[in-house]
Amino acid sequence: MNDRICIITEHGVRENCTDDQTKSIQRLLDECRENGGTVVIPAGEFYISSLRMWSNTTLLLRDGARLIGSEDCNDYEVYDVPDGVELRTDMELISQYYEMTHPGGPWREYRRAMISAYGERNLAIIGEGDATIDGRHCYDADGEEGYRGPHGVFFTNCENVEFRGYTITSSGNFMHQLDNCRHTHMVDVTCLAGSDGIHLHCCTDTLIERCRFITGDDCIAGINIRDLTVRDCEINSSCNATRMGGVGILFERCHIHGPGYYPHRKTVVLGKGKELPREEGRHNMLALVDYFASENFPDSEPSHDIVFRDCVLENLDRILNYRADTPPLQKGTLLAELRLENVEIRGLVNASWVAASPVTPLCIVLKDVRCDTPDLPLADALVVPSSPHTSVTIVPGRSSAMCSLSSDTVADGDTHNITISASPQPLGSAGRAIAPASSASSTVSKRRDAPTTSYLPERVSAIASEPPISPRPTISTVCFFMKSPLPIRKASV
Repeated sequence: MNDRICIITEHGVRENCTDDQTKSIQRLLDECRENGGTVVIPAGEFYISSLRMWSNTTLLLRDGARLIGSEDCNDYEVYDVPDGVELRTDMELISQYYEMTHPGGPWREYRRAMISAYGERNLAIIGEGDATIDGRHCYDADGEEGYRGPHGVFFTNCENVEFRGYTITSSGNFMHQLDNCRHTHMVDVTCLAGSDGIHLHCCTDTLIERCRFITGDDCIAGINIRDLTVRDCEINSSCNATRMGGVGILFERCHIHGPGYYPHRKTVVLGKGKELPREEGRHNMLALVDYFASENFPDSEPSHDIVFRDCVLENLDRILNYRADTPPLQKGTLLAELRLENVEIRGLVNASWVAASPVTPLCIVLKDVRCDTPDLPLADALVVPSSPHTSVTIVPGRSSAMCSLSSDTVADGDTHNITISASPQPLGSAGRAIAPASSASSTVSKRRDAPTTSYLPERVSAIASEPPISPRPTISTVCFFMKSPLPIRKASV
């Protein structure tokens, strides 16, 4: 990036003035278009609508800086899409949903945002101290669900992106909407209230670490994600922890918990400037993973290698929501594999009824997973035994297998019916058998009613042969980096 530094108040921008300062700030960003530079937002309140960033530019918010968005959705510009930029937003990926829910189908105004970039490289939004981007819940009666307005950040087809150190709150729509972006690093960012924390449609090579997602809708979402790592984060929602599909997705050392501090936004918005108090509305967290796919742009391979490792999950309604090929949000790419490794689950409300595809059966792998449901075998507590085309594989972790064989439920040679357990358990409701301890080193568990094959069976064998994983983290170690936690209301659901 260029060494050019512009402090906006030295160039005619007025702090703590309720007049819109967009044109003055945009002029300084435009001066960075050719050679890059850093535009500095000092302490103070600055009212804006739409800003557009260019390559090799940093937007630096000093401690105490507040970018405050207009409450009039008509103030936000809809930029023309440059040649060579292929959008992969909701409008392109799940157009059927908007054709069903919004008169006239997809619309240009969906792309409105406080900060936008189209096809740029080497971009950064950096915050210091309590720097804040506030969308003020900008309301649009013609928007999605009859209220959603502009996004906080809208980056499409960008490369080498950094988000660091700021708080973003109360966006009219997604706090960060990224699509077709490559090499994104998000660290020490706090996403509060509003709608989704970050969308990553068709994004590749994304690292999110030490972030807080305390949202009124899905925390992390995306279709056709490639190579995403989320680590050391707090995830709290009144919708889903994740709504996603893709390949090479890892969540590690995360505390994922409900009920949501902020209500599901749709349940409290009554009109422009009118909404129920935060304590009202729906607060329960629906699922760890709500599967997300596109019929318009199906991926080249099934979603797999999706892993949650060294995590604590608390007060979720269910682990997984998946109905293969169900339009408009789960039709297209199929889900083949989900793994939980060294995970502790507390307060799970329901087992997941999953309907996988006979074309691509789903394999759920559990390695050293603990759930506080003593009356049910682990697999039954997480997934309803009658779930079609779905296998649950239990791989012994740091505990040695202590099992027995029930010969009346296993036919000779019917090895795919054998179930491994890390501790003695009763038979599941599907009549599952329990394998002898001597087979623990070479056999993995499967449901009796599961398909005989699964996607990438060699992956399951590799997991079974791995050494025992380290003891689980406690919540105190998961959240060691966080600020004082928000009080979480124990809402009835």
